[in-house]
Amino acid sequence: MAERQRSDTCGNQRGECWSDLPVELLQSIAKRLDTKIDVSRSRAVCKSWRFSIPPLTVNSPPIKVHLSNVIRRGERLVKKTTLRMRVVYHVAPQPPASNSRGWLVKVTEGEAPLHKTHIMLHPLSGTPFPKNLVANPLLPKELNLHDFRVSELSRTYHTPYTFPVAVSLNSDCPALMMIVEGKLYHCKLGVDGEIPKCKEIESLISSIKYVDVICHERKFYVVSVDGRTVVVDSSLTAKMIATPISAPVIPRSVPACIRKRYLVESFGELLLVIYLATTTECRHLSELGVTFEIFKLNAAEKQWVEMATLDDRILFVGEDSCFSVLARDFPGCKGNCIYFYDPCSRRCKYRPQPRIFSNVGVFDIDGGGGGGGSGSNRSPRVYFLDDGGDSANIFCLPQDLALA
Repeated sequence: MAERQRSDTCGNQRGECWSDLPVELLQSIAKRLDTKIDVSRSRAVCKSWRFSIPPLTVNSPPIKVHLSNVIRRGERLVKKTTLRMRVVYHVAPQPPASNSRGWLVKVTEGEAPLHKTHIMLHPLSGTPFPKNLVANPLLPKELNLHDFRVSELSRTYHTPYTFPVAVSLNSDCPALMMIVEGKLYHCKLGVDGEIPKCKEIESLISSIKYVDVICHERKFYVVSVDGRTVVVDSSLTAKMIATPISAPVIPRSVPACIRKRYLVESFGELLLVIYLATTTECRHLSELGVTFEIFKLNAAEKQWVEMATLDDRILFVGEDSCFSVLARDFPGCKGNCIYFYDPCSRRCKYRPQPRIFSNVGVFDIDGGGGGGGSGSNRSPRVYFLDDGGDSANIFCLPQDLALA
């Protein structure tokens, strides 16, 4: 028997109408929407969806936590801290301009009543853009989101004391894990409305120093200075998931201020990115003194496996967030690269004119070659961004959009 056809709210002929979905199903869908973009898109489907799916609150509430131990930060004694969410979005034009690459934006929500809207942040340092920023058509202060497609790429939480922190909003066991002075702290969230207390977790190995933490596949992964990695589940059961990296990739003679390790989740894989600057001079002058090593976690073998290429991927490693994209989603941008933040002063003698993105470097693994394969003989190259809308600066509007 032929199925009866009818028109849905958009006028399409189909066997079922989206507006006729049961309320119970819509409520179940709503519980699985945890971003404002997804909620807004779902509520825009039709009237019944709008009435059945409540909007998210205007501001995502900050997470306040107490520390079980008093921590000294400079001259201050820290007993509690506040975490605020920061989100990286991919903003791209609507068709027919879909061939334009779009760009990346990082925002956080202001603290009412001083800030009632979003605050734009530097994409990798996490600092707010200066208020006296010279007008730049490639960095608009306002956008009409009806003209663009917006998707969320990364969500992180930031503390004023720059502790590495990871948050799991898993409905079964929401929790956070934080690294303070190389030690692990953990607490559960949303317990009887009380401000949670972060308690120190004893390390599996004495005197081990942790440097980064990430929530991956609903578990916390924590990496130490030498690459040893621990995974912690919701019951706080910790086990070693990766042994130390066999080769001493970071010479002890290199100053610690320019040795960094980042955990990055990239399309289902967990990566360890090691940033090494082999000179204390300004890296804009000694660009050859910057190098990266990339490893992929092999949980079955309990080891980090070195990667020779990222292929089409682009990695971003910053002071408060790390994420990745595919170059094919950004026409004109090259894959097999790492965008990183260099703390060298923007007003150093080698870069006298302060620029917003002059501290963002690009580590091109295959040295500008198109293949990016492991067999490439090209040496990696490093260059730093300008504030223009060239193809490399993925944080600015493309020139074609700015001139439109």
